[in-house]
This record gives sequence, C-alpha cells and structure tokens, in this order.
Amino acid sequence: MKGRSHGEVSAKLIADTVYVNGDIFALRNYVGFTATAATDEANRWLSIPHSNPDFSAVAAGLTIGSTTTELEMTRPIASLGESIVLGQKVVGLKGKARSPAGKPQLTMVVYVRARGVQLPVEAKLTYQGVTDAISLGHWNERVAETTPSDAISLQTS
Repeated sequence: MKGRSHGEVSAKLIADTVYVNGDIFALRNYVGFTATAATDEANRWLSIPHSNPDFSAVAAGLTIGSTTTELEMTRPIASLGESIVLGQKVVGLKGKARSPAGKPQLTMVVYVRARGVQLPVEAKLTYQGVTDAISLGHWNERVAETTPSDAISLQTS
C-alpha cells in the first residue's frame, strides 16, 4: 500500500443496511477501517446494518439530503463553461465546499446539466491532491437496487 494514492469503493444504501465493497486503500483511507480490517475485508461486499455503530459514518453521504448538503459551495463560484461529463452536456461550477469550523476547506467542482432542469451530474472534491468523485444521475427514475447476495455482515471496523 505504500506509495499508493487512490482507491475505489462502492456503497449502496438499501432499506436499513449499507453495503460496501472497496479495495484496501479505500477501506482504510476513505471508510476509516483499521489496517487489519481493510486487509481482511477488501474486495468483497460487506453489509452494515443500521444497528452497527459504523452504519452512520458509512451511510452519511448516501442519502439525498446528505449528498445535497455535501454539494453546497461557498462564494466565489466560477463557471468552467460547457463540457461533456458521463455522456451529458454540462456546465462546471468551481468553488470551495462548505466545511465545519476548524476543518480544512475542499475545492469542489460540480457539473450540472447544461440544458433543462440543472440537476447535478457529477461532483469532484479535492483536498491535498486527493480527489473524490460522486456520480449522480437517473433523476426521477425508479431505482431497483439489488442486495449483493454474497455480502457478509460486518461486525465492526
């Protein structure tokens, strides 16, 4: 893991359970697992029920309310013009992410649809050279998410 600077993690919130699948780097640095837990649980689906103390931290960015709060920017906000992101024509907006007092500010770029209702398509948050990307889409469409059948229950991270 030494020298690695990025990882990948997927998370799903289905009913009262969060399902997480990530590599060692992502579980350790993004989700907050210990080194041992990240190594043991990497690259397989983990289920974290609502009753687990880790649920709130992992589920924090997976609801519409929490995601829209994470996308709030402070002024000044600069337009980056039109481009294509995830196959859609978008307008990029760059600013600083809102952060709690005493916490470092993150640079954020939010790409919103260029035409029609200007809903977010993607957001990228950067701090100290690390960029997190959040893809958003399928607005107003019915979502039929499936529970990973091979998920194992996470006791604690």
